[in-house]
Amino acid sequence: MKVILLENLSKIGSIGEAIDDIMRLGMAHPMGPLRLADLIGLDVCLDIMMVLFKGFYDSKYRPCALLEDMVKDGLLGKKIKTLNQISETFT
Repeated sequence: MKVILLENLSKIGSIGEAIDDIMRLGMAHPMGPLRLADLIGLDVCLDIMMVLFKGFYDSKYRPCALLEDMVKDGLLGKKIKTLNQISETFT
């Protein structure tokens, strides 16, 4: 499953950077939506989407399968690297 995820991510990587640049430069956001998702964690994004989906019963809030698979496989974003780096300093 991770190989498929990484292949999909490599295909959309440059598009994701473009989306973040558009939101940052064109809309004056401090960071793009994908960078923000990476920063707060994909598990948090998934939880937010599930709350919205269950609360509004609207399919537009249903999390995509790629996001669910990434969280299931432990690809949660930068916070994991940070936590791992912190734990290494105490060992």
